[in-house]
Amino acid sequence: MAAVPPFRRARSRRLTASLAYVLSTAVWASARPTLSVSGTWQFHLDTATEAKWEAGPASVTFADSIEVPGCWEVPGFGKPTDRMRHHGVGIGWHRRTFILPGDWRGQRVWLRVGGAHRSVRGWVDGQLVGEHWGYPTACKWEVTKALTAAREHVVVLAVDSRRHWERDSLTGSFDMLDYMDVDWGGLFDDVTLEATGNAWIDDAFVVPEPARHRAVVRLELGGTPEAGASLRYEVRRWSPVEGPPPMLVHGEATIRGAAPTLTLNLPRAPLWSPDAPNLLALRLRLCAADQVLDQQTVRFGLRRLEVRGNDFFLNDRRFFLRGYGDDCTLPLEVVPPADRAYWLHYLGLRREFGFNGVRHHSMMPPEAYLSAADEVGMFVQPELPIAYRPFFDRSTDAGKDLYRQVWRDYLRQMRNHPSVFAWCMGNELWNGFPLGAELYGAAKELDPTRPVIDADGIPATDRPTLDYLSVQFAESTLPWGASRGKYKLAKPAPKPVLVHEMSNLCTLPDPATIDRYTGPVIPFWLQTMRDCLTQRGFSWRLPDMLDASNRFQARLLQLNLEATRLSPEIDGYHQWLFRDYWTQSSGFVDQFDAPRKLTPDFARQFNGPAVLLLDADRVSFAAGETVPIRLFVSDFREQAGTAWNNVTVKCGTKEASLTPPANRSGPGLLGPWTGAAAAPDVNAPTRLRLTAMAGQVRNAWPVWVFPPTPTAVTDADRKLILGQLSETGLKDLEQGASRLLVNAEGVFPTLSTTFKPSWWKGGNDTDHSYGHLLLPHPALGAYPLQGYADLDWYSLMAGRPVVLLDDVPGRPEPIIWDLDVPWLMRRKAFLFEARVGDGKLLVSTLNLSRANRSADPAAAWILRQLLTYVASRDFQPAAQLPADWLRQQLQGADLPDPATFVNGFAQLVEATEPGQTWHSYRENDTPSLAVRQTDGKQRLVWETAAVPTNWPHDTVTFVWTGGVGWRTEPEGGHFTLALDGTPLLDFPFTQQTTRWKTEDGTGRFSYVVKRLLGPDSFGVFYLTVPRASVTPGRPSQVAVTATAQDSHRWLGLNPYTDTVEHEAGY
Repeated sequence: MAAVPPFRRARSRRLTASLAYVLSTAVWASARPTLSVSGTWQFHLDTATEAKWEAGPASVTFADSIEVPGCWEVPGFGKPTDRMRHHGVGIGWHRRTFILPGDWRGQRVWLRVGGAHRSVRGWVDGQLVGEHWGYPTACKWEVTKALTAAREHVVVLAVDSRRHWERDSLTGSFDMLDYMDVDWGGLFDDVTLEATGNAWIDDAFVVPEPARHRAVVRLELGGTPEAGASLRYEVRRWSPVEGPPPMLVHGEATIRGAAPTLTLNLPRAPLWSPDAPNLLALRLRLCAADQVLDQQTVRFGLRRLEVRGNDFFLNDRRFFLRGYGDDCTLPLEVVPPADRAYWLHYLGLRREFGFNGVRHHSMMPPEAYLSAADEVGMFVQPELPIAYRPFFDRSTDAGKDLYRQVWRDYLRQMRNHPSVFAWCMGNELWNGFPLGAELYGAAKELDPTRPVIDADGIPATDRPTLDYLSVQFAESTLPWGASRGKYKLAKPAPKPVLVHEMSNLCTLPDPATIDRYTGPVIPFWLQTMRDCLTQRGFSWRLPDMLDASNRFQARLLQLNLEATRLSPEIDGYHQWLFRDYWTQSSGFVDQFDAPRKLTPDFARQFNGPAVLLLDADRVSFAAGETVPIRLFVSDFREQAGTAWNNVTVKCGTKEASLTPPANRSGPGLLGPWTGAAAAPDVNAPTRLRLTAMAGQVRNAWPVWVFPPTPTAVTDADRKLILGQLSETGLKDLEQGASRLLVNAEGVFPTLSTTFKPSWWKGGNDTDHSYGHLLLPHPALGAYPLQGYADLDWYSLMAGRPVVLLDDVPGRPEPIIWDLDVPWLMRRKAFLFEARVGDGKLLVSTLNLSRANRSADPAAAWILRQLLTYVASRDFQPAAQLPADWLRQQLQGADLPDPATFVNGFAQLVEATEPGQTWHSYRENDTPSLAVRQTDGKQRLVWETAAVPTNWPHDTVTFVWTGGVGWRTEPEGGHFTLALDGTPLLDFPFTQQTTRWKTEDGTGRFSYVVKRLLGPDSFGVFYLTVPRASVTPGRPSQVAVTATAQDSHRWLGLNPYTDTVEHEAGY
């Protein structure tokens, strides 16, 4: 065999176990006698394809050693891959010796394996003692009869990390799926031996009844209890320090049957909650005469989480879940450590950020984790490992039986943990799955104290297997602009509503953390980012980019979390994520829990039990304007506090007068407090803070005030503005003109972007923004820059194109960056400048349209500032853009003349399909009309705007917004376009920018794609026809029909009436 590194060679000394009487957490006395055999084991990894465990351990040579618990990739077993320094899929053979304590003679002995990934088989003294499938649960085998008379015994555990789809389709975040796909292996939890008499306590489930100040213990006994056997019990407050805490109750009960119950009256026992995680410890001893047959200590909390109507109640008070998502991302450990202290620190940090709950995506956390959650006060939602529906669909009958087994066994094992919020059957099973009703019934039988749901991530619909609704909202949008009310429900839900995987706001990761990945995981995604920055030559710019992206994420997290709490229909959320996942970066912190710009103090301002909320629909104001104030309080403190009688708001340094609401006492959403502040007179754009205070609770939001700025474009301005580059404009530039180009599309390579940063990871061509970078530049004048674009830039940037400067010669640099996905790191610009010939060109893709200038003082001021800059001596671009390249781009674009543009939609005439909410290139969740290639009978007809009476041009170009979609449907066929009843052309399905000529050759039809989203595309349509084809002073009718292809491929229309103005750019 290959040489073994010194740190992996078997130790020469004999492997023995030390005796340790253990309890899951320290109480005042021992529990069942237990011998730990965790520690150093002999080891052999067999990665042969034909590896089998049926032959047993006799033929295995144990040449290596390994620490248990853990996984074998961490100490270096396996071969290198592009993602892991070591990865070995196969059977890991573990062997060690042990000596039983002398006082165990005559006892029954059990071998307990706390966790093995994925399956395990065990031998003791050469005899097979058991086999276990279902890695989320522990297994226990009686080994009494296998023990020989020898003083020293041998245990061998063979762990198979391979996937056996014929019987095991369990797949979740515990398995390192999504971008990693690592089938790691190991004994990830403690291995112990236990001793009992001929009768034992098989299970003790404590059913808390806090309203009655009591708990009922449901017991299951194993073996054969003798007649007259009794159960002695005592309950004390649990404490992590040594020594017996005060007794709450004690007694003794005679055993009757194998499933007795025990009622514990606890009038002095404190309740458990996230803010007061008071734990109790129940010590049980099964006795026959004076002999203790078995003993157990069960830790529990006196608490009850209930669903009442459409609200949660915890211990009889309304409750709001401030949760986050955890995808089991452990770059150093790989496997969740079986170390309660590790998890106390881990969960404690998350509590510091204000969270009181966590959802584990398709994962059932181990015992040590839940024990720590009990102590720090963190609600946990475990989930059966069904990451996505295809994994369940792949399961065989044996695989479905394994789902059933794991579900029941895990609930039995973990149901005494007060931190368990609910039992969930999997991720995004949308409308349920075939085992839902059966597993729901099993959960209610095993644990009637908690809610149960058959899926996390559903539409806003109900079914009997959901005790609450974890609804997928439109997380690809921000709760701002047209989507400001995205967390508002059309009607009250029948049950509590949680927001599924909320926010998902990506920020740039830091390649400087590469050196921290000292474990088996290779940070290949960060290496790619580092290499891109080096190749593109702007690594020096990275600190500014990181600062801007991270601060932008922090600001939008505040916006998003506050929006949920402004919706009275929402009962909680799972913020996605707290820690970054593999290859992406949407967490509050990175993969080593290092915070970015979001500090715990800042986070608790909007993620605490009580939060002040501003209900605003704008952030930019003109000097002298009234700044309206609508303030709410979201009050979900666990203990009723005093009424909110002293709420104040300041705009800058001036306090605003507020009118309070009638009801100022929680719990729930209280308000509004209403008032107004006057935007001060300013000579330059100014950033102020609206600060709200109520005792120790405070929050703050930025607003911007702009000096009076004309919104109209003058004749002098028009001489400086190019609405679209033309041959005439290019010649002017060559001859020394200075110009502002406000529409770069068609000439420059562009992508449509979003203001919101990428969801989850983003893509190359869509959803590719990781924020923005704005650094001081004369073009931006006295604007109060922060390095990133806050909501003051929303209307200017949302849905706009950005120029791909890496594809532009002369290397112009962005003035305003759209930060790129980390695996490409392209130079994308909203604003840049270059010399052209003897002239100078400033290119802007910002929304500077007349409509936006009228609505947003920021847009009006920016246009005026850009024009001032273009006309000034400060306008001195460094880059030289070749005029010949621009001319070649113009000729290839074949653009219609903007002077001929007329809005191509004014009103709907006829639609076979009813309208629906879908997307456009400008925004999500907007009205949409479609014609589909189904039966050949679908038709969409609309009127254009009227062509002006005195039309001076030879052609007319109708311009409208729409899309073409559902690429994955059956292909073939075409759409037919007609104008005023005259068919013009047939054209095929396309998702690329395409141009066609009408059948008579006199007209042109173009589709310019601005956004790709999965199987759909969105953009702008241009129909250019001779003037003689229309009647000036009257609208025309455009009609689109589709051939019969038994396909749902569609051509869509977004009924915007301002496409021309939006596209003009000024």
